[in-house]
Amino acid sequence: MDDLDEATTLLRVLSLATSSINRLVRTHTRIPDPDLDPALLLRTALLELEEEWPELKAFGDKYRNKPRVEPLPPDET
Repeated sequence: MDDLDEATTLLRVLSLATSSINRLVRTHTRIPDPDLDPALLLRTALLELEEEWPELKAFGDKYRNKPRVEPLPPDET
């Protein structure tokens, strides 16, 4: 009976370890993929929305690529 308990425990530990390893491998293979870059996905989705929604495109054009105004340096008096 003792061997059965040890085998069951070992099988449970191996099952949990296999699941963890599987999750780590999937994460490792997906993170470097540039197609899954969250910023790129969001940018693509917003561009598609702008194509379908002219008001959103007009709003975006109003604020897109405006020259940045630098704040004035503090007075040194």
